[in-house]
Amino acid sequence: MAKRAVPKDLREADTFQTFSGRMFDYVMKHRNAVVIVLIIICAAFLAAGGLYYYKIRTESAAQRIYAEALGSYRSLTYGGEKDRYAKAIERYTTVRADYPDTMASRLAAYELGNIYFILNDMEKSIGAYTDFLKETSQDTVLTSLAYNGLGYCYETLKDYPRALEAFKSSINSEKRTVSAALAFGNVARIYEQMKDFQQAEENYRKALDQETDPLTERLIRRKIAIIAYKSDEEREKN
Repeated sequence: MAKRAVPKDLREADTFQTFSGRMFDYVMKHRNAVVIVLIIICAAFLAAGGLYYYKIRTESAAQRIYAEALGSYRSLTYGGEKDRYAKAIERYTTVRADYPDTMASRLAAYELGNIYFILNDMEKSIGAYTDFLKETSQDTVLTSLAYNGLGYCYETLKDYPRALEAFKSSINSEKRTVSAALAFGNVARIYEQMKDFQQAEENYRKALDQETDPLTERLIRRKIAIIAYKSDEEREKN
């Protein structure tokens, strides 16, 4: 009786089975080391998951306090009911102290800058805006507004060089949220205070190019005429 033909691939050892067998032998031989490695990997995953969960809980808690502070004064008129602002300051300060690494903490710094400016505490407003800008690693939609607020603070203190630097930084922000006309108008006004009428006129003209409101356009044109007159007076004196 003839022998049945057996396919070659059935007579030869399966490559995958051979590899699997060798892996099994290796694991059994070094099982203690393998167990330790698996424990380390599991611990790393658990730690990462725990950290992520912690961050979520922390951010959530910080956002809750931030929302309380925001709701306590946003309905107020400018400068009204200072005791309500005091409550907001207390809540924002809590967020800053207890949750320093959260987005809510950075937003709290920005809001503190706004509140202190309204309350005419320029030094604290400058400190809060500066903290926000230091802690914000990327150019956000609030960056230009923070620089703008910083400029108003320094202008109020008559620190015109720093006010000019802040207003220019607001213009140069990638995600500028301050209107171009207002931004160039701020720069022009500071140059005017510094009696650099040439730069003042140049920036008022830039503001005019960006302005779309007819009434504001007339005001800027009048301002340019006044600046030109002042510039002529300065040249005559010299």
